[in-house]
Amino acid sequence: MLYLCISCCLDKPKLPENFQQETWQKLREAIDAIHKSHSIKSSLEELYKVVYISFLLACKTVTILLL
Repeated sequence: MLYLCISCCLDKPKLPENFQQETWQKLREAIDAIHKSHSIKSSLEELYKVVYISFLLACKTVTILLL
């Protein structure tokens, strides 16, 4: 079994104080649009960016199991 360990050595990005509220609102709207088969207001790149930044804030090390 192989393990790939990725450590983020970057400092946490400085974000606006309302980043978390805005992020969750964008994601809620996107999920709601998917369920209702409507188009989303945010671009896919914007949604990817907020999820990626949230991921970086949540963990410093990611371990991926490779079989």
